[in-house]
Amino acid sequence: MNAMKKVYLDFYRKNDRKKLLEKHFNLYNKNKKTILKILKNTDCYHGTGAYQYFYKKDKYSSSEPLGIKFVLRNIITKGLKPGRDLFNDTFKTGTKKSISLTINRVYARTYSELFFEEGTRLNYTYGPPLFWNIGVFTRVVVGWIKAKFKKNNLNKDGKIARKRFKIMVKNWTKSFRNDKRARNNMFVFVFGGKSDIKGNFGIILGIKKNVIKPIKINYPNISMDEVRTNNQIKPKDFTHIQVPLAKIRFVKKEHDVLRTLKV
Repeated sequence: MNAMKKVYLDFYRKNDRKKLLEKHFNLYNKNKKTILKILKNTDCYHGTGAYQYFYKKDKYSSSEPLGIKFVLRNIITKGLKPGRDLFNDTFKTGTKKSISLTINRVYARTYSELFFEEGTRLNYTYGPPLFWNIGVFTRVVVGWIKAKFKKNNLNKDGKIARKRFKIMVKNWTKSFRNDKRARNNMFVFVFGGKSDIKGNFGIILGIKKNVIKPIKINYPNISMDEVRTNNQIKPKDFTHIQVPLAKIRFVKKEHDVLRTLKV
């Protein structure tokens, strides 16, 4: 798999990558040491969107959103708070609410890309979401097969676990889309699914080392990519925020204003 990954990515959009590096070479060179220092101090990543639909209770139990929330503003001022995740109920993580994280930056990036406004995308990415997600999907399927042979990996009541899992699959897109096309479709990324929120874009948050107290995920293979915690992650626990080049000024201005006001 690693050999295939290297061969594929060495040739993937090679000219685009070359142009991008040439265009931003001086800027990258100037900040290279700082970037590497930040990444070295980063333990986990969280991919999300700047804007999300919000619901009266949560997206799993409400059918229609109450509106759109500028999530990035809350993140800058309050950090990340645990929310309901049916994965926790289904696969016995021992908690009702959690924050989903990953040890792999590209894993967070592929999820954050779903939040880009429909019709927009990043100018260049290190492999498309489909490429990375096929690998993740394969791990999940293999993990499911393994779980079938281990009695304790699912809740005692298997029917309830399966029902909850179906609900999770049906509703996981509801934070960034509000249409029937995305419902019941866990393969939305295959069809180029993006957010139907105007002006939306993806963000990635870096989390400092030794901040996370991980919850054990009792499901084979998932821990190769995902980490969960039921503790709040405060703004001071972030090492950095990654946003598209076109949104850097907008986010920096928002960040500076909120910090000045101490909201």
